Amino acid sequence: MRKAGLFLLLTFVYCAPSIANQEVITFAVNPSSAKQQEVYHLLAQRFEAQNPHIKVRVSSQSLESHKVRILNYLKGKELEIDVLLAYGGTQLHSLIDSKKITPLASLWLEHNLDARFSAPIKELVSKESMPYAIPMAYYQWGFYYRKSLFNRLGLTVPNDWPTFIALVNTLDEKHITPLNFSGGSSWSTLGWFDYLSLRLLGREKYLALVRGELSFTTPEVRDVFVHWQQLIEHKAFDSAHAEMTWSEILPFFYRERIAMMLNGNFFLAHVPDTIRSDVGFFPFPTINPELPRYESAPTDVAVLTTTGASKPAAHKFMVFLATLEAQTMLADYVGKIATHLDYDAEPRFLLGIGKTHLQNSDGLVQYFDREASDAFSNGAAALFVAFIKEELSVDLLIAKLEAMRTQTHIKKAPDSVVPSGAFDSMNKAKGPD
Repeated sequence: MRKAGLFLLLTFVYCAPSIANQEVITFAVNPSSAKQQEVYHLLAQRFEAQNPHIKVRVSSQSLESHKVRILNYLKGKELEIDVLLAYGGTQLHSLIDSKKITPLASLWLEHNLDARFSAPIKELVSKESMPYAIPMAYYQWGFYYRKSLFNRLGLTVPNDWPTFIALVNTLDEKHITPLNFSGGSSWSTLGWFDYLSLRLLGREKYLALVRGELSFTTPEVRDVFVHWQQLIEHKAFDSAHAEMTWSEILPFFYRERIAMMLNGNFFLAHVPDTIRSDVGFFPFPTINPELPRYESAPTDVAVLTTTGASKPAAHKFMVFLATLEAQTMLADYVGKIATHLDYDAEPRFLLGIGKTHLQNSDGLVQYFDREASDAFSNGAAALFVAFIKEELSVDLLIAKLEAMRTQTHIKKAPDSVVPSGAFDSMNKAKGPD
């Protein structure tokens, strides 16, 4: 870990200006661990060391409290916060729509941030081509497998749907469950819908579906579930795992009783060292080769509130958060990938592979429950579990999803810009943040 330089901050001595002469800004964060709490304070200290006339107050709240803080802010409560951490997807777009955060076009242009961040990551933090956030850190979703198992059985990583189905068949014939299914963590099934939709429909139609703007009853959407049904018919999942959580399923993967896992990279932090070195990664296979390659990459972002917009110190802190120095510090501490193009990923947790994978994508989305409302994502997850358990046919699943979409989204728009249930989810799908 590149931490030696960080701890020098704790012994850094300089002639600081008096508190009365310091500009003070507030940085609102939501650490989910002691390590995250530590790194946010270290970021503030590093910035203060470079800018002695500025004091950064770190306002830390739990994930749940921070969620409520943002929701209250969207509803009109005044907050003495200048820079705010948020999630990409619905949360960011609700902040944009509420006009509670400041566009960053001038800052982005002045500091040539196009040279620091890829076009897909800029698109993720923008609306109508206007950037509103500094992307901080993200991680990949895809398939994880045991390299020794594949080598022993002479298996190769699939690149397209036919070879993926053939691999599923081979594993089933060898009495190895091909894919993970943890119905006890129903959110984990949302990844299947995400990737099948991205590979068959593309990014814009996927986003329209999860946001309730597109009907589930069209033939092309039905094809998403037909492909998913193929996996079920080819015995890719074991219904005996239907009540297990995502972490309870891991020992089956360790013992090679499950061959592949569609998962977020966060799970590797829970894998024993002796097994982690044997874990490989491959992207979700191509289905329609005419479509660009889109990927799911849950992303943390920093936004400048309307309160901070009038403070030059807050603008300067936002620029600092876009530096390679700050992004590397954060990513190395929390085991994610810095969004900065020049980030040199550490050789652990497949971060280097993940960096290349995401930077080479044609576009990014957040996970289903970051793109959709809580009511819709929770309802869809429960239906997807029932579908994998073969309790619902393709047509019945579609009918239920469409009815839920109609009930959740097709109704008189509320006066508030805050989507119903948009922040009730605790980022439960994405592991440690």
